[in-house]
Amino acid sequence: MSCNNKDFTITFDERVKGWTSFHSFYPDFITGMNSQLFTFSGGNLYIHHSDAVDRGVYYGTPHSSKISVIINDNPSEVKEIKAVSLEGNHSWDTLIKAYISMVDDFTETSINDVEFVRKEGIWYAYARRNENEGQTDSKSLYGIGVITEIDGNVITVNGYNDTLMVGDQIVKGQDFSIIGTITNAVRTGNTTELTVSTIGSLIVDDFVCGMKDPRIEGGNLRGYSMRFDLDIYKPTKVELFAVNAEVFKSYR
Repeated sequence: MSCNNKDFTITFDERVKGWTSFHSFYPDFITGMNSQLFTFSGGNLYIHHSDAVDRGVYYGTPHSSKISVIINDNPSEVKEIKAVSLEGNHSWDTLIKAYISMVDDFTETSINDVEFVRKEGIWYAYARRNENEGQTDSKSLYGIGVITEIDGNVITVNGYNDTLMVGDQIVKGQDFSIIGTITNAVRTGNTTELTVSTIGSLIVDDFVCGMKDPRIEGGNLRGYSMRFDLDIYKPTKVELFAVNAEVFKSYR
């Protein structure tokens, strides 16, 4: 089967009478015999589920395993997510999407596998804040002021914000596009000189904002339902029994 210019194999389970999984391998021919699965690719014969090769390797190419689940309790209520736990022998890279009204209207965040902490055989992680760029309601965004002068990569702004720090990003107030990174900041009264990694489309009289790392200081992830996309590659056996999320009703 082909989808989005990528070939893959899908499997049907007679016991549940449904399609159960997608597989990265795409053989020329496939057959089952003597309780074994055999495929042909490029004129070569392969036996699957063999302990002689690393897991997740098909025709010499390694592939990661991916699982997607939906959290949809009380679908009419907007919920916030605080934490995630995985029941299994490994942590996974996890992408979380919180849907607000439809599949194209969502906020998202990610959790790297190394951010999970194992306690009593269960992997726990704090759900990082909203990573979406251009989220104007995010706690990571703050106003600075109006540009009065531009000299090379230095912009002079009529205004200041106490939360401004080197390393924050400069955002154009008109369309909330990210321009560059603040590499130096000098305040004189209510005027601020900012050295920015790139000036981009900024011009005099533009209002500029600053934005901190939304993954750390952004707004909480909230939505009616949430999707978890888990990804892992391990050459050894990986087991996952359950995906749990700590959510509560949003009163925002």
